[in-house]
Amino acid sequence: MVGKSKKRPGSRPYKNFSNDTLVQAVQDCKNGVSYRKVAEKYGISKSTLQRKVVKKHCQPVGRPTVLSEDD
Repeated sequence: MVGKSKKRPGSRPYKNFSNDTLVQAVQDCKNGVSYRKVAEKYGISKSTLQRKVVKKHCQPVGRPTVLSEDD
């Protein structure tokens, strides 16, 4: 039986913000506020904001399905 792994104390925190916060932060960036100021305000990294505003990595991963969802 495989055990469940635990996070080590002091390890890097991943995604410690909600989707609503992310949407609001992206909207602020699009309205002309700098990435740095928005990152400090919402606690989201600058690089994450830049990726979301430019819409990189938003496509689904993998090959398209052979059958449509209607089938």
